Amino acid sequence: NYDGSSIKDYPHTQLLAAMATAVAAIGVENMAGLPVAERANYEIFRQATAGAALRVAGHFSSPGVLTTTDAGTINVLPTEGLGLDNAACAAPFVEVLGTKEGDGAIRAAGVVPLPGGQADVDLWNEAVKLMQKPELRSIFAAKA
Repeated sequence: NYDGSSIKDYPHTQLLAAMATAVAAIGVENMAGLPVAERANYEIFRQATAGAALRVAGHFSSPGVLTTTDAGTINVLPTEGLGLDNAACAAPFVEVLGTKEGDGAIRAAGVVPLPGGQADVDLWNEAVKLMQKPELRSIFAAKA
């Protein structure tokens, strides 16, 4: 029932407006070819083996350099055909999906800008650390 108020007053309209201005992920086709990637911060990234599929969140502090939620820096090497000069990389908070290429580098299959502007990086980082706890891993593990 329409009560005469402005359509802009409805939360779903605000959500639709935010979605319309959202930046699309890049490398979606590449990401589809990866196994389910584990979320990681810099500490977890460092412990992962080369070739591990990972999802690392943060922001690009400079072209090709991701500053993670726990303040580490990772060199982001794009897969062939993936441009890191896209608007997705300029978003305030992104998740890079790819494979670890040795110490300090990830071969990016894609970049997903997360909506909503700046995220609470401390909260995100704590959630990632909780996902690693042995007693909680089964809750966050991908289902086959």
